[in-house]
Amino acid sequence: MNTTSKLLIIGAVITLIIFILVIIVPINRNKEAKPLPTPTKQSQAVEEIHPGVVDEESGLSQTSAKQIDKISSKLPFSVDFHSSTGDVIRVALVHFSLDPPSILRLELGGNIDLENNQTIEQQKTATSFAQQLQNFREAAQFAFDYIDKNGADHTKITISWGTDIASKNAQAWLVPSDDFPEVVKNGGRYEFK
Repeated sequence: MNTTSKLLIIGAVITLIIFILVIIVPINRNKEAKPLPTPTKQSQAVEEIHPGVVDEESGLSQTSAKQIDKISSKLPFSVDFHSSTGDVIRVALVHFSLDPPSILRLELGGNIDLENNQTIEQQKTATSFAQQLQNFREAAQFAFDYIDKNGADHTKITISWGTDIASKNAQAWLVPSDDFPEVVKNGGRYEFK
């Protein structure tokens, strides 16, 4: 084997290694790094979703994907929602082409801090928290109503609220509970019932 042949073989091997490192490794890394979407209390059960992975073959995922497909022509949806508190909340329903087919993103912006990582007691005693909670519940319900009015059933869709903290808070805040009761307006303040 002459020197030219050896150089061509070495060049081909180096090209193959670069291809593997540049193309294949990042694809596999992205599959492992998918955040765990968390369904709402009013949507799909969490049993068939495993840490970091969405089981697209499960019945719940397939049902969710079919529901999202029903409203795909209405997505993305983004609007300023006026809460009863007087705050304007940006409500966005988004499904990106690279998202799992069974996951619908619900993003809320404005006077809502879903990234709040304080304890329940710290959250409940914060001055504006009751108002934020009311904003969150009304905006989420507005988004759910939009989904339902456009031919899908929001209770059968797996919703992603974003980060783990945002998902944890969304699940805790969505439905009134002992920890986060109903909000009432008392004079000019919002407080827990």
